Amino acid sequence: MRNLSETIASRVTARPEPAPELAGKQHRPAPGNWVSLCLVIVLDATESMQPCIDGARQALYGMLDILDKSKISAKLGSVIFRDELIGEEANVTPLGVAPEALKNLLRSTRAEGGGDEPESSLPALMKAVDLLSDAAQGASRMILHITDARPHDPEGSLTAASVRDALLESRAIYLGCTPAIEPYKTFANVTGGTLFTIHSGLDAESFGDILESVAHASVHTIRQGEAGISDDTRKILEGI
Repeated sequence: MRNLSETIASRVTARPEPAPELAGKQHRPAPGNWVSLCLVIVLDATESMQPCIDGARQALYGMLDILDKSKISAKLGSVIFRDELIGEEANVTPLGVAPEALKNLLRSTRAEGGGDEPESSLPALMKAVDLLSDAAQGASRMILHITDARPHDPEGSLTAASVRDALLESRAIYLGCTPAIEPYKTFANVTGGTLFTIHSGLDAESFGDILESVAHASVHTIRQGEAGISDDTRKILEGI
């Protein structure tokens, strides 16, 4: 696991607008060693999260460019959530949204509500798992979870353990931009993913730098494949 100072040590201070060819790109043929990736962004939009929302919008094309240069073709979806226990329903965008449409969605999303911590991360992650059920056969599956709050556990019929099992069954790689707490640490460890520690005082530029590191970690994890899955995780998979 990396701490914040390690992650943002090489800060990129300029983020130009994307090259025009990225704006409409969603599917790229995957000849040769190209890899298809289905990526669902699970984003907490409660009151403290505006810098992360702004940073995600600013960094979106940079992330896609890093994947593209590594011959990874990304298909995007999103789950924007707050606290379902106080009636705040998630906004779900199925796989296949164009990057520009997702950028516009992030631009129009305001950080608000949520009440007191915790928030509805567990049902949001399950919605992401459901979206990944539409992933093409052979595509890598990844969830990028962004929150500064712990989850309700349990929430309804969901527990951290049941969400962990769903992540494993779906073979989704979990990348978390979260506090370094459970169950997020376990989600990253058992799926072969990575946890990038964030906190509620983070500014948009620093979070954008973290997402650049997330993109590079995605490339490494996808190219590494199941070699990164531990023996303990294999045992859990066999038991599902």
